Amino acid sequence: MTEVFGIVGVPIIELGGACQAEDMNYYGFRNEQAAAYAASAVGYMTKKPGVVLAVSGPGMTNCISGMANALVNKWPMICLGGAAESTFEG
Repeated sequence: MTEVFGIVGVPIIELGGACQAEDMNYYGFRNEQAAAYAASAVGYMTKKPGVVLAVSGPGMTNCISGMANALVNKWPMICLGGAAESTFEG
């Protein structure tokens, strides 16, 4: 079963709901850095990629530490960044 970690908020929450509908385990976090570390730890423990979802911009930069940790330790991890539609801006 795929483990997906992400933040709780627009636009990631919709994708998180879609992951749950596909029988994936989705874990909501309040911070992308914590989600990225959790995904890298799952990669280490299961030898299957942990997946982290983050919003674009600052959300993706918050994932850098977890991604670097996975890279240096050769743990499988996938990081996906999303952005809201332009109608949500402002």
